[in-house]
Amino acid sequence: MVVLGYYIHKLYTQYHEKRHQKIIAENNILLELKELENEQKIMKIKNEQLIQDVDKKNKELAVSTMNLIKKTELLNIIKADLKNSTDSTTNRSIKSVISTINKNVKEENTWNIFKEAFDSADNNFLKKVRERCTEVGALMILDEIQPGFGRTGKLFGFQNYDVVPDIVVMGKGMGGGMPVGAFTASSAMMDLLSENPKLGHITTFGGHPVIASACLATLQEITETNLMSEAIEKEKLFRSLLVHPLIEEIRGKGLMLAAMTKSADITNEVILKCQDKGLILFWLLFEGCAIRITPPLTISEEEIREGCSIILEVMDEILNKN
Repeated sequence: MVVLGYYIHKLYTQYHEKRHQKIIAENNILLELKELENEQKIMKIKNEQLIQDVDKKNKELAVSTMNLIKKTELLNIIKADLKNSTDSTTNRSIKSVISTINKNVKEENTWNIFKEAFDSADNNFLKKVRERCTEVGALMILDEIQPGFGRTGKLFGFQNYDVVPDIVVMGKGMGGGMPVGAFTASSAMMDLLSENPKLGHITTFGGHPVIASACLATLQEITETNLMSEAIEKEKLFRSLLVHPLIEEIRGKGLMLAAMTKSADITNEVILKCQDKGLILFWLLFEGCAIRITPPLTISEEEIREGCSIILEVMDEILNKN
């Protein structure tokens, strides 16, 4: 009986050991199946992400292609305007635009046009740009840092040409001498800065309470006095006084003027000699023949006459020397 009991116990123990091993093996198989299932899920997610990335790249490529087509269309329109225009000033402006587009048309996402405000927008130039931007879905961004805040007889220079841009950047005259910069657009346009990526629009000179107070005081002074209307009258006085064989034309509007001479050498000599006589003039960035005349809006008629007298005196000296 003892021997029989021993063998029964041994068989029972072996049975439970094998059963335990079987359970462990089954659990291991279940774990392996779970890991495989997780790997499949991960692969599925990666594949979906890869498809999304490819789709995004395809869409970006399509947008870039459309932008290139739109830029080329705009270039062709402006070239046609150039052929149809007989005005020399407008031709120079359009040529500069074509040059800019040719340099930037290869860029995928953006392009721009620079046109100095001293060069009046003849032949409905700004209107044509506004219309074309609307047609092709481009943003019209105007820089009012110099012409803004009354200098051209209007609060903003673009108001002289019956156009409304999508974005306006401003500074300088805005703060009445204080350092300031501003970026202005519609609420819908500003909302675009809230995502993809999220940007709280940041300016180097924005938001300081003292500067903000200076801007408000400047705006009140410009809008509540006759400074803007007087800018146009002062322009007329400049034009009537600055008549000389060395001056080919006066460009610009209000108190943002440029006297055009026959050459950059003459312009350079006039500016430097006027400086020696106590009159501050300056150059233009993109036009070597231009004498920049941008006095404070508060300049008096007496000061205008005195300044123009110095300019004419210097030009007489140059003319007589040659």
